[in-house]
Amino acid sequence: MHIIREWRKVHRINIAELAAFLGVSQPSMSCIELEQHRISGDLAIKVSQYTGIDLFTLRPDLKVNDAEIGKLFRLASERKNKDDK
Repeated sequence: MHIIREWRKVHRINIAELAAFLGVSQPSMSCIELEQHRISGDLAIKVSQYTGIDLFTLRPDLKVNDAEIGKLFRLASERKNKDDK
């Protein structure tokens, strides 16, 4: 069972209520729960904030790994050093 559906069942919220709260159609929410469509990044953030479900559980592909973070910090540091000159 999809994690959003599990959350709804535990909290006794039907799919139409959750969809209305999130500003999406009930059929769209159903397709996400049935894993026919991947949840968008923006909607994943809303769902995470409302339900407490971890964002990266909803969209693991949004997680940045340590190597990517290191590259970003090096780039920022290089640009800062260049601007300071």
